[in-house]
Amino acid sequence: MPARPRPPARASVKGIGWTRPITIAGDKYAQMSRAILASLTPEPIRFTELVRRVERSLPGFEGSIAWYAITVARELEAQGKLLRQAKPVLYSRPAKQARRRAHSP
Repeated sequence: MPARPRPPARASVKGIGWTRPITIAGDKYAQMSRAILASLTPEPIRFTELVRRVERSLPGFEGSIAWYAITVARELEAQGKLLRQAKPVLYSRPAKQARRRAHSP
């Protein structure tokens, strides 16, 4: 009897303030997180600019780039790899010192 193909791996994503996590395709999570982190600088940018930058780095991405970008960005924020400022909402990469503190126990 031939082996059944394994379903693609799923990544659990939970943003700050979410009551429960959601899962997305692991390969899409990996692609999107790499693209987001490569697109960010310490200078804050609007979400629409973040999406434009991610679109340029992921041609042919299957799915809504905006939906995956906000979903993965919220997880990266929870991990301390991305900063989200409110009013207006802006995204940036944290300073190196802040990143180290976020991972310290």
